[in-house]
Amino acid sequence: MEIGEYIRHIRLLRGFTQEDLADICSVKTLYRTENGITQPSNDVLEKLSKRLNVDLVNYRLRKKEEYSLLDKKTMNRILKFKEQKKYKELLILTSVLRSNKEELSLTQYQQVNYYYSMAFYFTSKNPLSTIDFLTCSFSYNILDKINLGNINSLFSPIEIKTLLFISYIYINNQMFDQCSCLLESFKIRAMDLNDCSIEKMHDLLKMTFNKVLSDYRTMNTKTTKIEVENAIRLSERYSLYDRLSRFYWLYSKILFDEKQVEECHFYCNKFLTLCELKNELVILEKYKIVFWEEFGYEHRGF
Repeated sequence: MEIGEYIRHIRLLRGFTQEDLADICSVKTLYRTENGITQPSNDVLEKLSKRLNVDLVNYRLRKKEEYSLLDKKTMNRILKFKEQKKYKELLILTSVLRSNKEELSLTQYQQVNYYYSMAFYFTSKNPLSTIDFLTCSFSYNILDKINLGNINSLFSPIEIKTLLFISYIYINNQMFDQCSCLLESFKIRAMDLNDCSIEKMHDLLKMTFNKVLSDYRTMNTKTTKIEVENAIRLSERYSLYDRLSRFYWLYSKILFDEKQVEECHFYCNKFLTLCELKNELVILEKYKIVFWEEFGYEHRGF
């Protein structure tokens, strides 16, 4: 039932005529509202709510969510295209949604831009254009928040995902200096993540890994080692095993570079054991060879 029809239904239920409500809005305006010709302002809805003893403002909000352009069905299609790596289909769908910006809330528009940029990147393979689009696609530039404080409290989950995707693009295009500088600006540190939600922590730990990997590749190993140790402790505490295995792998490399062979082998073993538990056979086979060739280490289970 649309808002106008609902107002008429409640008015009749309460025994009011249109003339009885003329002190709130004219009979002509109420008639046009009830017949869906015009939409009432929030001020009129609030006054009608008091007179009719019903929350019309919330009713309209619920109807707006119910008929939102980005409803659950559409969002599920987006996620399905992403999971199946159907980036052309994802690009077409998100392009249509972006062309109807006025029908989306700010958060919804940010979500659409995030998935649009992902589809654009994987179909065009143009990293710099994608990054430029991502950093300028919100109603404000996310880079304006750099020096304002803790990333966990300042950024919404979709903004964190956007920064994560930017760092992913940098990493995959061997742009380690740019990635390190970007995430250093946002003060990405594992030691600051203790009081955030598991969902945010998961994404922030992914970002932390991109940061420490970039630092490692640019030879900033002292800071990297401390950060990896913090990230390992945090990942172990919250059982975030998909993050943990990557930190074990990187820590093994750092220890080997420092010629701490015995400790390196210890973390090699932890990494490979975790891969076995997660049943990641392809990764296991790959790193069994890598660890043997690089570290002179062979997992006892092989």
